Amino acid sequence: MDFAPEFLPTATRLELENNGIAPLQASHQELSSPTRTTSRSISRSATTACRDLKLGAAISTGKAAAAVGDPRVTLWEAHARWTPARWDLSALYARGTISGLTETNAMNPAPNPIPSAFDGYFLQGAYQLWEHGDYRFNPFVRFERYNLGASFEGTAGPDIPAGLVPMSPSPGDFGYWPVNHDRVWTAGANFYIGQHLVLKADSPVVPGEHPTSRASISAWVWLLAGAPELQAARRAGPLPRAR
Repeated sequence: MDFAPEFLPTATRLELENNGIAPLQASHQELSSPTRTTSRSISRSATTACRDLKLGAAISTGKAAAAVGDPRVTLWEAHARWTPARWDLSALYARGTISGLTETNAMNPAPNPIPSAFDGYFLQGAYQLWEHGDYRFNPFVRFERYNLGASFEGTAGPDIPAGLVPMSPSPGDFGYWPVNHDRVWTAGANFYIGQHLVLKADSPVVPGEHPTSRASISAWVWLLAGAPELQAARRAGPLPRAR
């Protein structure tokens, strides 16, 4: 991990998503890949007394291999989905922690320390507005909030440079150091064609960016033959957005 990058790791939220700068993506392999012998994962899902309500949770934890401070990485999430009539309402909360970072961050005081905790959640609502045979049209809206540096060990947090800083080697390319937390609204729609194809379009809106800067249209081929649980998911609502 580059604790003191010469240039901004990311300039937009899209780069934050695509360039592997999230806490585990940006870390060396010893943090992002706990050893097989010390890693544990548990997942549970349940259908409640309400037939249209499903709840689930998962946790994964393990010691990082050959890292200073013997850190342990723990990731967990809880989610719910309610599908009454034509509605599809879902929510998810996820949190990650990395212990034993006091020595590592203290040795590398910089604007890009490793966080000891990071989290985020989303709330999404979709509605089956139109259906004809195997064709369906489901608009949806989603609210997301994330914090890639909820807390830190060995440092008070990122030492954010004041004012404009170089964003790239190009002369005159300056900008402000990005924050590691944000709120994002996304509006879009899914158009299902038969049992195996869905066209997706969405446009996230984030502070400081043009509303269309991350607009996307994509096509998914959905292989559902012989998988009743996936067929039920297709009938229930939208596919998760590609990450």
